[in-house]
Amino acid sequence: MPFPPQTAHSFTLAGIEKLKPGQVGCYGIFRPGTWIYVGYGDVRACLLAHLHGHKLCILKHHPTRFVVAGAIDPAAHARALIAELRPVCNVGRRSHGWTGMEKWEADL
Repeated sequence: MPFPPQTAHSFTLAGIEKLKPGQVGCYGIFRPGTWIYVGYGDVRACLLAHLHGHKLCILKHHPTRFVVAGAIDPAAHARALIAELRPVCNVGRRSHGWTGMEKWEADL
């Protein structure tokens, strides 16, 4: 259950402010080759908090992009994405092998 195909957004103030306030769903923050964090909630508000250092682990891994997904049950969807993608700030050390980034790296 990966994120739906889309053009990744820039993990910058300008990129995040393009989102509508109050949009609830899941989001994934990454850089080429590494999923950094998957979360859920008010996507714009959460991403702005992360950009300003709410979770220091995220900034430590130098994120460059984010993607979003709507979901009927955002918490359950986020748990499934975390299990699949194993973001470094959600689950600790990554396993080696397929990163799940191949489809996003073309957009970078």
